[in-house]
Amino acid sequence: MRTALIAMVAGLAVASPAAAQRGRATEPSEMAQRVRELAQGVLAGLEQSGDFAAAQRELGELLDRTIRFSTDKELDAIVQAHAPLLVVAQLAQADRETQGALFPVLREHEELAWTLAMLVDPEHDSVPGVYRTLAALIEAHGAKKVAVFDNLAAAICVVHDAPYELNVDENTARSMPPAEIFAYYADHARELANDPVRFPADLLTFVVDTTESAEEMAWALGQYRRDVNLGNRFEEIEYDDKYYEDPVKNPKRLTASGEFSLRAIKQYGGVTSDQVYFAMQVGKAKGIPTAYISARGSRFQHVWLGYLQTRGRSATWDFESGRNKAYEGIRGEYLDPQTRRPMSEAMLGLLADDVSEEESKLREADSVAAAAARLGAQRALRGYEAPTAAPDGVARTAKFKPRTHEVEDQLALLEAGLRMNPANVDGWRVLIDIAERQELSVDQMDEWGRVIERLCGKQYPDFMVETLSPMFRSVQDVDEQSKLWGWLYDRLRRRPDLAGEVLMSQGELMRRAKRPEAAWAAYNEVINRFANQGTAIVGALDAAEQMIREQKGSSSAVIRRDIIPTYERAWRQIRRPRDLDGAFGAYSTWYRVGSRLAALWREIGEDARARGIESSLRSDNDNPFDDD
Repeated sequence: MRTALIAMVAGLAVASPAAAQRGRATEPSEMAQRVRELAQGVLAGLEQSGDFAAAQRELGELLDRTIRFSTDKELDAIVQAHAPLLVVAQLAQADRETQGALFPVLREHEELAWTLAMLVDPEHDSVPGVYRTLAALIEAHGAKKVAVFDNLAAAICVVHDAPYELNVDENTARSMPPAEIFAYYADHARELANDPVRFPADLLTFVVDTTESAEEMAWALGQYRRDVNLGNRFEEIEYDDKYYEDPVKNPKRLTASGEFSLRAIKQYGGVTSDQVYFAMQVGKAKGIPTAYISARGSRFQHVWLGYLQTRGRSATWDFESGRNKAYEGIRGEYLDPQTRRPMSEAMLGLLADDVSEEESKLREADSVAAAAARLGAQRALRGYEAPTAAPDGVARTAKFKPRTHEVEDQLALLEAGLRMNPANVDGWRVLIDIAERQELSVDQMDEWGRVIERLCGKQYPDFMVETLSPMFRSVQDVDEQSKLWGWLYDRLRRRPDLAGEVLMSQGELMRRAKRPEAAWAAYNEVINRFANQGTAIVGALDAAEQMIREQKGSSSAVIRRDIIPTYERAWRQIRRPRDLDGAFGAYSTWYRVGSRLAALWREIGEDARARGIESSLRSDNDNPFDDD
């Protein structure tokens, strides 16, 4: 679940579960029950006084005492302290009218209050906007109905805290009002592929970011009621070939129609972005999380579809529909509907695990990871004084050792939370933050590498690489960092595209450390072993070329003798794409390496050789070296 990891001691912390949780109920610890009583007392006082600042201070103190004096078997007590703090702190940012209207409702419907508070990201969401949206939903549909669909309501509030729109090439699609979005999903709940009452709120953010009208969505739901394979929706949209061949003479039929909607796309066709949009919005109409994926760092804006495939209590993201073969091995990114920030496919893939977990377990994991973040924030504050007593009514012996805010205790608490839910992306970000502040020893770094491998490395190796890479780069000792890269490389035998990336990182390390032989060895291994796995070979060739130029200069003799043979050897190894379809083929590894080789021949005045290669790039001819 998405959580807010707050750095200030008196600030917000991540939320927690409600009393009547969905999923299996577990018997709360005695400490959890006591902390709950204390928190509810603070909320009762707030209802009388209206003093949000005072309530926030009291709840913050209760939270810190709970974190310090809970045992590993009482981590559910942290949940009971976090949720009220987060609700109060967020409501404190709303205007008085919204506070007055919502506080009694949220007190009565605790599940709604805590689900929403947990989902809010205070760094990127407009907190006042979130609660204004909630007030609008309650005004339109009533508190009881909104509370029944609390996960749905929470997702709508964080996505539509501000006007939401999506640019699809020259067209802009805008969402309908939040109350109408809620009405569509609540009214069609039994017809949807995923039940909006029980489906995780963070995944519902990829459903409620629809930019179609209720009429268009109802049409899509009726048209494709039984077909959950959204790849079929992409394929059925006719590609506007005439527009692609000459956009000046042949305007896109869809845009010329003056209408941009699902039925218009079905009628007039479009280009890849329109095909993806159609499949994506049909998925949202059916209650299926979908995302608009684009190539990371691409010079050509290729997009494809990401959608969640669910089978009972398990789910996986499909990132292959509409993906051109030239982009195989290239990791994509999506625009998070809540934060409007680009995020990696690896992060999105991990969220699928939330479908298989009990909601109470996910919330407890979120709270524990956020508590670990809070300890780190306290360590960074000068003069911070830790609480010296457990929450009132919680007995502790004189021999009891409370948690400290030192790194070891923070890591132990963080690991406990991540073991509850390895898919807690924010928890892993806490770990990255600790590493980047250079607070992890090499031994701790090595141990955490093994932890992430055990928890999610086999199923999500791309996420493992994305998480460990910034951590490893924080290690100052070159030899120790190199060992860590070597350890990671050995674990990626089944993902040669990722292994190539790791070798590139090792080569960059050695290059910065003025060890050219070791850097060259790493780049050479990428060139020799990973020509057809991912795009690391493009970076390796570029780095090798720069090293040669730095060491030997850029004379024609050096280029002819040392640089061009390296590119020719690499180009011979790369498989030519079967389909050189315009910009897609032009982003393929084969095309990019061939283009650079042609440029090198042209740089030394060998225009005929350059033209021969360029002719091969533009035609169905094979590599000009095949007959050598």
